[in-house]
Parts: sequence; C-alpha cells; structure tokens
Amino acid sequence: IIIPEELCGVHYKAAIQKRNRWMVDRADCLIAVSPALAVRMQQHSGRKVEWVPDMVDTNLFAYSDSRERQRAWMEETQTEEEGCSFTFLSCGNLRKVKRMDLLIRAFAQAFRESPQVSLTICGQGEEEGALRRLIAELGMEQRIELAGLRPREEIAKRLAQTDCFVLASESETFGVSYL
Repeated sequence: IIIPEELCGVHYKAAIQKRNRWMVDRADCLIAVSPALAVRMQQHSGRKVEWVPDMVDTNLFAYSDSRERQRAWMEETQTEEEGCSFTFLSCGNLRKVKRMDLLIRAFAQAFRESPQVSLTICGQGEEEGALRRLIAELGMEQRIELAGLRPREEIAKRLAQTDCFVLASESETFGVSYL
C-alpha cells in the first residue's frame, strides 16, 4: 500500500487522521514527493518515509517559445493581429495555502487598465466560491477565468499557449506545477 500525502494526516483534521492512521500503520511503505514532506510525514507517522520525486512527462509538457505560443493563440482565436494579448496561467488546488486570492488581487491591481491581459486559473477546491466572489467584487469576470479541474493534456496545451505561468502558493511540497 502506498499512502499519499493527503492520507497521512499532514493537512487533515483529527477525525480524518484517526481513520487514516489505521491505513498508515498497515502501509508497506510511505512515500513522499519531497524531502520536506518526508520529514513531516515521518514526524506524524513515526515511520521511515521514502522520498521519490514526482515525474514530469516531458513528451506532454514540452517547452514552447513565444513565436509558437503566439501562433497557437492566433490559431485558436482566429486572430490575424500579432501581439494583441498576454496571458497568465495558474494551476493548483483551490485551497487557502495556494493563495489564489493573492494572485487574483495582484492581477487586478497590476492589469486593471490593460484589457489585453488575462488570467486563467485551473483547479478545484473549497476556495472556489470565495474566489468567484472576489473576482466579481473586483469587476474582473471578463479577464479572470476559473477553469476548474482540467485534464493533464489540456493543462499541457494551455501551458504551451500561455505567456507566463504564475503561482502564489505559500508552500509546495515538491512544486510540480513549477516544473
């Protein structure tokens, strides 16, 4: 049995931890995706934790230069004019620790007067309602999209077409999104 971070009680309340403690105690091996997470899991479980970094599918998530991004954007929007937009993309769980609220506020402050600039946030979580309300309060509904949970293939396509990836997270156990 391999128990992911979420089941090791690192982030969950005591009632859930008690149920998961049973699974952690019976797991053949505990695996973390970063040295820092391994230490936290070991402190919580009292067991040795192996560190195995997440892997990135470089065939799916490949580098694209600005000319390729611009061409992809023009094809998708059927736009003739080059240089008429700039896009930001963020991906992650919509949880407080990911600070999507900070990202939304910073984007609104920096680009309120730049209608050609947009932000898309891919992910889902308990903060979604609050983030939608914040976007509405800031009057940014036409410029900031909460796209929800997206398949990896779509994330890869969006990354290839975006100009800048952004993430304001307070903490990342391994930072796969950055990779």
